[in-house]
Amino acid sequence: MSHKRHFQLQVINDSINKKLECLKHFWHSCQGPVAVGFSGGVDSSFLLITGLKWCKQPVYPFSLTSIFLSSDAINAIDEVASEIGVEPIKIDWNPLKFDEIKKNSIVRCYFCKKNMYTLIKKESLIRGCNIIVDGTQFDDLSRFRPGIRAILELDIQIPLVNCKFKKEEIRFLLEKWKYSFWNKKAESCLATRFNYGYELNEKDLKKYWSYV
Repeated sequence: MSHKRHFQLQVINDSINKKLECLKHFWHSCQGPVAVGFSGGVDSSFLLITGLKWCKQPVYPFSLTSIFLSSDAINAIDEVASEIGVEPIKIDWNPLKFDEIKKNSIVRCYFCKKNMYTLIKKESLIRGCNIIVDGTQFDDLSRFRPGIRAILELDIQIPLVNCKFKKEEIRFLLEKWKYSFWNKKAESCLATRFNYGYELNEKDLKKYWSYV
């Protein structure tokens, strides 16, 4: 390996280690049980794994299931959770009950996240959780993510953003830690298959349940 290549790898490793220390500090600072919004995706899985590794308090994964998820996405929640060694607490909900979601405006994700985390807040209180965390990571800030505003309004914490973790770093660490899902494809909810302004309905969404 060339000296230049070795130096570049060392810089990358040093950067990731600093971010891991930042994340470890967050988990060590938690003063009570923590609820993790767990979708089975790479980011929330990584966040959950680090919480189970470093948090001194109980960490509970909460997963929202709905008509917006394909059968593959729902199965992935269980598969990934099983590999991590946890059993997710599932909350089934119907987003089509909410007109602001059903109308599918450009800020639909804002209303989705607001309703989803309101449900998680309610359920997590039963287990004494005074902290809720979400797997939003640093790269998400450069994309159109209306849901982030709802997360911040509800005081949901986003430690991966605060520690500046990027997707490629998260995948790198999951592969290093030998998790099979490190390169799992990102899946958006089924509502994204429809143009903004197209009113969402059960019949159309069901067409995507078994394949995406």
